[in-house]
Order: sequence, then C-alpha cells, then structure tokens
Amino acid sequence: YIMLGMNDVGLYGAQDSVKNFTDLMALILEKSPDLIVYVQSVTPMTATSTLKALTNEKIMEYNALIQAACEENGWYYLDIAQVMTGQDGCLPRSYCSDPDDMGIHFTEQACALWADYLKTHTVIP
Repeated sequence: YIMLGMNDVGLYGAQDSVKNFTDLMALILEKSPDLIVYVQSVTPMTATSTLKALTNEKIMEYNALIQAACEENGWYYLDIAQVMTGQDGCLPRSYCSDPDDMGIHFTEQACALWADYLKTHTVIP
C-alpha cells in the first residue's frame, strides 16, 4: 500500500510529482518484481488549511494522473479521497486534527473510515 505525493505536489506540481512517483515505483519493482501494488489517492485539505503552495485542485489533478499511471502500469488504484471529501470538495473538519493549521492530518474517525475503505476495496488477486 503506497500513498505518496502530497508534499511533492505543493513543491513541484502534479506532473513532476507523478514522474517522481513512477520513478520510485520503477526502483521498488526492480527489487521486487512480483510485488502487488496498491496505490492510494492523496486526500484533500480542509477549506481553512494554511498551506499556500498546495491546493485541493492540485491534489485532484495529481490523483487523476496517478490513477492513469496505475491503469497504465497494472497497479491497483484505491480512491481514498472519495470517502475523505465533503460536498464542498474539502476534507471535512470532523476528519481533521488540525483544521485551522495545515488542514491535512486525520482524526481517529477519519482513520477508521480510511481503514474500512481499505478493507472493503482491496482485491486479492
């Protein structure tokens, strides 16, 4: 299970972050070619996040590109963001332990939701 890229997206943008991700995956799979890979989407931020370089729009762009990379490479894509996104397109405050600061870290409630998603959306080939 791999979830990477949120920090990269803020620094390098979606395109370069996906390249970093796929380069890293190539290195991992070179060492473990039979590995079954589950790639998790990056989750959104709260509407009140203080992060300036990262936005939910950039996160959505990255997730779309990561999903395409998964389809291209035969990796399983798990859309964690779908259960962590409120109607406003943001991480709900009730799921965030730092809603008025970084706005990206989870509460216990969100972690339970995430774990339930993994349990119900993981395919054992």
